[in-house]
Formats: sequence, structure tokens, C-alpha cells
Amino acid sequence: MVRRHSRWVFRFLMVALALAAGWKTTRRLVALEIARLEPSVEGIGVALAWDPENPRLYESRARLRQSRVEDFDLEGARADWERALKLNRHYWLYWLEYGRILEMAGRSQPAQEALTEAIRLSPRNGTYHWALANFFIRGGQLERAIQPMKRALQLEDLYLRPAAQLLLGLGVPVETLDEIWPERPPAVWFLFDFLVHHWDRGQAVWGEAIFRRQWQRLLALQEGVDLSPQHLQPYFRQLVERGFYRRARLDWAELMDRNGAGDTAFREGRELAWNGGFELPPLQDIFDWQIQPNSAFEVRFARLEGRAGTTGLRIRFTGRENPRFAHLRQRMALDPGRRYRLSFWAQARGLSSEEGFFWVVRNLATGSQSKSDAMSNTEQWQQSHFVFTAPPGSGWFELALEGLPSDRSIRRTEATILLDDVSVRLW
Repeated sequence: MVRRHSRWVFRFLMVALALAAGWKTTRRLVALEIARLEPSVEGIGVALAWDPENPRLYESRARLRQSRVEDFDLEGARADWERALKLNRHYWLYWLEYGRILEMAGRSQPAQEALTEAIRLSPRNGTYHWALANFFIRGGQLERAIQPMKRALQLEDLYLRPAAQLLLGLGVPVETLDEIWPERPPAVWFLFDFLVHHWDRGQAVWGEAIFRRQWQRLLALQEGVDLSPQHLQPYFRQLVERGFYRRARLDWAELMDRNGAGDTAFREGRELAWNGGFELPPLQDIFDWQIQPNSAFEVRFARLEGRAGTTGLRIRFTGRENPRFAHLRQRMALDPGRRYRLSFWAQARGLSSEEGFFWVVRNLATGSQSKSDAMSNTEQWQQSHFVFTAPPGSGWFELALEGLPSDRSIRRTEATILLDDVSVRLW
């Protein structure tokens, strides 16, 4: 009899528990639907009357109270975050938002403790380290912000831009920048690129040396960043626009060395023409040969057609037109007023222009130029020299091979020029 009575009690309790669980679930669903249909402080208040144990509802109301002007209620938001934390103390996001509210209320020490707790609960989320760093900066404690900001940048690339803008705006010492900034390739590249696009401000705050230091850090990377000349064009453009011609040449040489296409004589400044032997692949970049296509002629690097069976440069005219030729050029960093010697080997056949072809060294700032004697037809390879004084102006020059159209009706029929070992050196 007692055993049968116990079974009935057990069944009754199970049914009661099931009904209670079902009722609780029903109340939660009703509360969520009310909050969805009426997403306001009042509506969520009604929802909480149905389900007072749901931390997400307190979170929603707290956000409304701290973000909407018509509902702004700092104390109410703080109370909501505290209630949400009481129901779920292990959710790091609640600690983050609670810390922000406490800071807004002027309670710095509890705010710091809340942000620190968020980091403890989610140590690999850069958001919480970033929030703590900014908390210290707003409080004028830059030294205490260094470690959390450094950690945030180690964890999250998305904070690289705001960190660079913030540190530049604060004018922190360059030593602090070096301490905070991570060595990961994407971070090193970002800071370099950021400085290139904020050159004047970066120079004013951190001095000219910051660019050199970041350039060296960039070249030291073994992988993870595209260090092709094309990718670094903005940097070289900035150097040239600011008159740092020699530095642009040196950095270009370093970059080529790093990419396995170095030229010792060019890097050391003994040779001022890049790839004069045409052995390296054409890059069409700042210090390389610039070749402009044209239907009247073909200009290309020609393997096995150089002076010693190596690579040379072939210019072949189709004979269909009688054009002006100005489609082979290279930029150079020279010293105005100094004497240089251009030497080159050439082989030319079929030229009919009275003017022939000649080299021009032109100052790109003033347009003043020096011009060599005209090239003539030669069946065999022949070396020529042209000694010139760099024209006055800036230190940025252009070496160009040019040719004028013929005044006669005779056209260049399959005319061909071969060039090799073009060299420009101090004389």
C-alpha cells in the first residue's frame, strides 16, 4: 500500500514539474515576442514582467537607456547591466558594457575592474583589451594603456587603423610606438603604408627617421607581405615628390636586392642606369626602363640578341609609318651641374632619318636637356660615349632615346636598332 502511494506521489510530482517547465517556457516565449513587437523601454518592461529571469531582456533595455536620447537613463542602464550580470556573471560582453556605464558615471575604479574581468573571461578577444587601453588613455594614463593596446593589436588587425590614428593624434614618443606596434607582417605593412599616406603629420610628430626605421622593418620581413615595386609605388612617389631622389634610388636598390634582383654597382652609386644590360625582367617602374607601346614599332627585351649573346633591347620599325620615337626612357637621380658619361653598345640597320636617333638627358623640373650625337647605321656592334653636364634644376632626370621623323618620303622599312650595356657614371 505504501509502495503504491509513493508511485502516485512520484507521478504527480513529475507531471507538476513538466507543467511548470512548460509554463516557464511559455512565459519566456511570450516575453520575447513582446520585446520583438515593442522594442522600447516600456515594451521590454512588460516583457520582463512575464520573464524576469532573462538577462537578454535586461541587456536590450540597458542598451536603449544608454544610446537613445529620448530614453537616456544612466542609472537605469547601470541597474539593468547589474541585473544581467547577476543572472549571467560569465558573459564577458556584459562586463564590458557595465564597465563603460560605470566610466560614464564617473566611477573609474569599478569601471576598470569590470573591464579587467571581461578580459579575464575572454582573454583572446582583442575588443576587451582595446576597450581597457582606451579607458586608460581617456584617464590620462598612457603608460598603463601600452600593454592592453599592444595585446589588442596582436590579436585583431581591425584595430591597426584606429590605433595608428590614435597614437599619431596623441603624438606619443616614437619609443612608445615601437613598443606597442606588433611585428606581425600585416601590422608592419599597415604602419608603413599609413605613414606613407600621412607623411607630413608623421614627420611632424615622429621625425624623418620614422620612415627609415619602418622601411628597414619592412625589408626584414621574410613573408606575408607583397614587396613588389608595384605595391610600393606610393612610397617612391612620395620620395620623388618631396625631392628625396637619392634616397629613392637607394631604397629602390635595397628593394631589388631583397627581391633577388640586385645590382651592386647601382646600389653603391657607381652605376646610375638601372638594368642597362637588359638582363633583368622589365618592371616598367620608377627606376626601370619605361617602354610605351606603339603600332609603328616594337620595343622588347630580346634574349640571345645582346652584344655577347646575352639579352639586349630590340627596337624594330614596321615601315608602315614615319613616327617620332620617344618611347624608351628611364628616370635617374643625378646632381645638377656635375659631369657624367653615358656609354652604350648599339647595332642599327635600315635607319633613314636624317636626324637619326640620339640620347637625351632631361631635367624633369626645368625641361633643360643635353643631347648626344645621332646614332648611325652600323653592321657590327659599336660602342659610343656621350659626356654631358647634368642640366640645372632639381635632381630628378630622365634618360630617353629619341628619334625624329624623316623629312623625306623614304620610310623606315624594317629598320632595327639593338642596344646593350647602357651605362651612366660620374665622369
